[in-house]
Amino acid sequence: MVNTADSALHLIRHPLLEFDLAGVTTHLELDVLSCASLGQLTPIEIKSLPLHHQTDADPHKVGAAVRQIAVYMVALRRLVIVSGGTRDQVADQALLVMTSGFSMRPEAFVVDMRPHVDHLEWVLAQQPNAGLVLADLPRPAILPSPMAPEASPEEKLEIKAATKEAVSALPMHYGDGCATCPMLAFCAKEAELHDSVAQMGTQAANACGSVGTISAAFDLIGGRRMPVSGAERAVVADFSRASAALALAGVQLDH
Repeated sequence: MVNTADSALHLIRHPLLEFDLAGVTTHLELDVLSCASLGQLTPIEIKSLPLHHQTDADPHKVGAAVRQIAVYMVALRRLVIVSGGTRDQVADQALLVMTSGFSMRPEAFVVDMRPHVDHLEWVLAQQPNAGLVLADLPRPAILPSPMAPEASPEEKLEIKAATKEAVSALPMHYGDGCATCPMLAFCAKEAELHDSVAQMGTQAANACGSVGTISAAFDLIGGRRMPVSGAERAVVADFSRASAALALAGVQLDH
């Protein structure tokens, strides 16, 4: 398909692609891949999303589908380059197929994938190699062997304690997107234990930047500590503006 366009197939159902993420290889399966002779490779994603009034669909589900297609396109471009082609042989657009209302009639829309693919490639370029990450992990961060069904109560307690120690050795990352994660309770407790601003929400954590604890933020806001870095000065400035706005609204803050 890449090197002999005249004999290229037009549609391939469920093609399998390799995808390398931080040095770990996984496999992806598209719904359909199209290629017209002397044309470009174009992913086609089929979703059972109902499309109402020809234009209205669930924006969250459509966004997820577009991000999924972006991953396919990055993997496809990598495959084309390895096969001796160029990234231009993969189209900048994709075809998203949904259902018309609650019927079985399909409707297809062309989606401009350039901004989504460019952003994904930038994100992937920032990812460290998984092997290097593993080499730098603290020594206690080694999970014990899986618990056997016939394990005694004492062995189960030992495995649970070793697992907790291993997970605790890793840096905690907690935010608004953790609500459905099975590690939610553990990371929320870690955030509270370390007085992390993350427990106040992602927006608060972004606003505080490198000022990582609630007590440090309030010391800066209350004037008990002078800011010494750009991030600390930005925190003081942001909260000073917020405090002034609340004062105008008749709300008095107690630092």
